[in-house]
Amino acid sequence: MFHVEHHGATVAMDVSKYVRSIDINLSTAQLGLISIYVDELGGWGQKINLTAITDPLELSIKHFLDSLYGARHLILDEKPNLLDIGSGAGFPGIPLKIVHPEIDLYLIEKNKKKVSFLSYLIGKLRLERCHIIAKSASEALNDRTLRGKFKNIVVRAVGFKQIATAVSDFMHPDGRAIIYATEQTANYEIFEPMTVSEMVAYHLPQGYGRRTLIFVDKARDSRINRVPRGT
Repeated sequence: MFHVEHHGATVAMDVSKYVRSIDINLSTAQLGLISIYVDELGGWGQKINLTAITDPLELSIKHFLDSLYGARHLILDEKPNLLDIGSGAGFPGIPLKIVHPEIDLYLIEKNKKKVSFLSYLIGKLRLERCHIIAKSASEALNDRTLRGKFKNIVVRAVGFKQIATAVSDFMHPDGRAIIYATEQTANYEIFEPMTVSEMVAYHLPQGYGRRTLIFVDKARDSRINRVPRGT
């Protein structure tokens, strides 16, 4: 359980420092939202299991910084949208929304307690154009208006193999999914019926491990562009 309280300002400042390495500069207002997010995560974490991370520095790097590595790779057209499948405590969808408030954000999360947290958090942060789908990914596909809708889909801390077909059905023909993978899960062979177009590797600071962003789309070009990046 998450028992750290009132560390929002500390985490926000750490995030502000570390995201400069990936060319993100957070405004005072954005830092304020991160601070509130962390404090609410701490308060709710005493009642429900939202994250096992209790150290503020670890939280700033493993959850917020890691989530924001995807911010540079989003497709931001005239009406950008983003689907976060298995959002949990809101990572990576809500940090990405904080950085890009123009995004129309959809969060899929079937756990009722986590849905309650997400609903409260969105209201507390006064985030507009946020939608919570309190269903599994396969159940959400019963809403045909969601099929082929999303230019950006993110999946983090969720087994992608089990939802690959759903991701393909949600994806706009010109869209793509960003898979946040650890060294153990960075296996591009499991992404059928889609194609891996790029893999971006990076190291989290303070020795918190190697990660890979895996980009999948509906194209049939089997070439893979692996781009190593570190911090």
